[in-house]
Parts: sequence; structure tokens; C-alpha cells
Amino acid sequence: MKAEIQLRTIAMDSWASLEHQLRYKKENAFDAEMADEIRACAELSALLDEKMNRLKRRIDANPQNERNRVQSELDRFHSMMGDLPASSSESKENE
Repeated sequence: MKAEIQLRTIAMDSWASLEHQLRYKKENAFDAEMADEIRACAELSALLDEKMNRLKRRIDANPQNERNRVQSELDRFHSMMGDLPASSSESKENE
């Protein structure tokens, strides 16, 4: 069995949904100018994705941001662990 997985950003999903609606729903008129506009929107979406990914990589590459991210994950972990009841072995040790 073959399967296809599509990963899309919100912007890509938006224009893809609009394109599908315009192209394949018979009650809508769809002409070459509309196709060109949708293609231009797709290119802009791809450019935006590329710019945002580049910015994310710059942020992730900053050592201070990495320390903050790790500290945030540790804080979240400690918070979650604080919500758990102590195990029976820990309870016996504390008695």
C-alpha cells in the first residue's frame, strides 16, 4: 500500500485550499489570470517559509537562546515531575 504525506504551513494550506476550490468546484469561473495569481501567492508563501526558517536557524544558533531553551525545558520537566505522586520506594526512604 502506498501513502502520501503532505507537510504544509498554514499559508501553504490556505492557498492550496483556495486553489482547489477555484480549480475544481464547477460553480467558480477559473481563468489564466487567477492561476497566475495563485502561483504568485504560492511563491510568496515559499519565500516567507524560507525567510522564517532562516530566522529560526539564526535564533537557534545563538548560544544564549539555546541555554534559555534548555532551561525552559528543564523547568517544564521539573514542573511536571512536581505534579507526580512520590513512588512507594521514595515514600519509604522519606519515613
